[in-house]
Amino acid sequence: RILKKSMDVAVERAALASGAKFVVAAGNGSTMAQTYSPARVQARNVYTVCALDIDDSTLAFFSNYGKPPVDVCAPGTNIVSLSRNGGSSIRSGTSMAAPHVTGALLFGSLKTERRAKSRLDGKWYRIVRR
Repeated sequence: RILKKSMDVAVERAALASGAKFVVAAGNGSTMAQTYSPARVQARNVYTVCALDIDDSTLAFFSNYGKPPVDVCAPGTNIVSLSRNGGSSIRSGTSMAAPHVTGALLFGSLKTERRAKSRLDGKWYRIVRR
């Protein structure tokens, strides 16, 4: 618990002090992101990301959810990713969704045009598009 609290504090302080933007994966436990560190951090310049399902209209079944702390969702299912030993593989997870948001932030503020619904909490989440 102390390590988790320390991680939360470190991310929040770094984001506020530096002005840098932090993109954090919400987690893959099909539960409230508020229970995951550092996904639960709510601060300026910290973006918590959940995963969009392949149907492009709902959150992935594995994705953590909850507003707050989740800010946006992005594609996170069946993503081509580099493998440790070379080549590529197909992966799914909020850690696959977070780089989409990171890339979008390189262009400035996040653009969202549509929303995806969570099957677990029934809420709608903004989908990052660029």
